[in-house]
Amino acid sequence: MSKPLHFLIETESTYWAVKESLTLYVKDKQKTKILELGSGLGYLTYSLVKENYNIKGIDISQKAVNQACENFGNHYICADLFDYAQSNAESYDVVILTEVIEHITNPLAFIEAILKLLKSGGRVIITTPNKSLYPTEIIWATECPPVHCWWFSEESMKYIAKKMNLNLNLIDFSNFYKKNYKEVNIKLLLKNQLQIPIFNNNGNLIIQKISITNIIKLNIKLLLAKIPLLKKLYTRLKLLVKTENVVCKDNGITLCAVFQKQ
Repeated sequence: MSKPLHFLIETESTYWAVKESLTLYVKDKQKTKILELGSGLGYLTYSLVKENYNIKGIDISQKAVNQACENFGNHYICADLFDYAQSNAESYDVVILTEVIEHITNPLAFIEAILKLLKSGGRVIITTPNKSLYPTEIIWATECPPVHCWWFSEESMKYIAKKMNLNLNLIDFSNFYKKNYKEVNIKLLLKNQLQIPIFNNNGNLIIQKISITNIIKLNIKLLLAKIPLLKKLYTRLKLLVKTENVVCKDNGITLCAVFQKQ
């Protein structure tokens, strides 16, 4: 694939927000040193390398790093953030963190370690599931612990910025949702306050049977994804019937906060 980043940002709000942030804050791709923290199997780091960004990926899993290197090249290192921050202080201009912070038991300590990696004026781009989209009656609408330990809102990010003396910018998703119409059924969430758990009490993955109804719904979603105009008409028709749905506009299911070190 010649333009993997284009593929990612066309359909996923997380990657769109990262690209939007980089467009806003990176003026010289080669002089700006970027680190993707929690790079996993490496596709985002590789996609940004293909766009000529000066980026490395770091992950605590040696298995993931080995796989990333095998698939995409030598753009990755295996290390623990806290150890790496001690030996690489003030080495980076930007640190990217996608869908990681909600898994961390002590997010403030984690961000503090990231700040050690940043030069003065450097930025950390954080994406995470967005609590701000939902009314206050919704207690929890993300993965259940121990998968997700936190569910952050825009107010959460403002608190972190104030607590750690950081500048903050929240990314506006309006342009993404103009092309990728998305709505959330609030009534269904109020009825089922907690997500279905992914792991059982023994820590084993729960294998669920796929019903015929779910297969039909999945095929409809796949069809609509291929025809954006049809998807938009379909979802707007649903809104006329289901007024309890919330439409994603300037914010949505993903929150993107950009903190700047002073």
